[in-house]
Amino acid sequence: MKKTVSVIAISCLTLLAGCSNQGDDQAEQQPAAQTVPATPPMNAQTQPANHPPMPGHDPSQATPAAEHQAKVVSVTHAAGYSYMEIEANGGTTWLAASPVNAKTGDTVAWAGGATMHNFASKSLRKTFPEIIFVDQVTIVQ
Repeated sequence: MKKTVSVIAISCLTLLAGCSNQGDDQAEQQPAAQTVPATPPMNAQTQPANHPPMPGHDPSQATPAAEHQAKVVSVTHAAGYSYMEIEANGGTTWLAASPVNAKTGDTVAWAGGATMHNFASKSLRKTFPEIIFVDQVTIVQ
């Protein structure tokens, strides 16, 4: 009886060993996975016109669709933003964007944005009655 069990066990192990080697042979016979050609790096010339700004991109050199333009009355830089008081619609309001080297008297252009009312800036210790957050601005003049 022990001899029969031993023969069956050895047969099973041999069979399993053969199956695992057979699987390896089949894997070797299948074609290698095709590689996808690398995508060329994107830059300002290859980006679509409406593509959002890229991290590390200098927003002062970007050219957003000039949906809006306004004259800068004052500028403050804090917490990774440029806060610009601008003349718009016969009054003044605030614009916040990625850091930009705008100065008083410059005209800036931007597209889109989200308007917030009574926004409290902890870094400036100031509450803005109205402020427009935009991705980027371009200095026009």
